[in-house]
Parts: sequence; structure tokens; C-alpha cells
Amino acid sequence: MSRHSLEPRPDLPEAFRNATIAIGWDGPLQTFFVIVNEDESDDAAIWVGTSTREITDVDAALTHVTPWAIVTPTLRAELIAEQAGDQRNGRHPFAIM
Repeated sequence: MSRHSLEPRPDLPEAFRNATIAIGWDGPLQTFFVIVNEDESDDAAIWVGTSTREITDVDAALTHVTPWAIVTPTLRAELIAEQAGDQRNGRHPFAIM
């Protein structure tokens, strides 16, 4: 599993200026995920990528995070490499053999 912490966009409403924002690849679920928390609480404003193969396209994942975070120029390539480097070959870890 990878996780990249991102900086909130400066044009967000005041309530989200200190938001915790993360994007990454969850190998066991074979999905990208995005989490946006307004503050330190466990209540997420956005939490996608919680189901098996929910978001398998990096651009779809970036679409969820871009309104909230500053996305670095290298992030897309890093996420693609993390997905490609996953050795599970698209199999869910609990799949019946």
C-alpha cells in the first residue's frame, strides 16, 4: 500500500485549509484511494477507493483529489509505478484459487 500526503489547495474554504488529504494505491483491494479529512477527526469528507477494484484508473483517482489538494507534477507517474509494481496481478488476496 502506498500513501501520499498532499497539501490542501489555498483556495479551499477556511474549514478545509488544514485538511488531511491522501491518495495512494491499496494493493490488497487493487484500487486507488482518496481520503480528505476536514480536521484530525476520523470523519472523512471524501473517502473513495474502499471497495475491491473501485478505482483502477490513476486519472480517475486524481479527479477525486484535484479539487482538494495541490497535485505535484510527478504524482501521477509515482502512482502508476506503484500500481504496476504490485505483484498481485489483479487477484484479490481472498480469491479462491
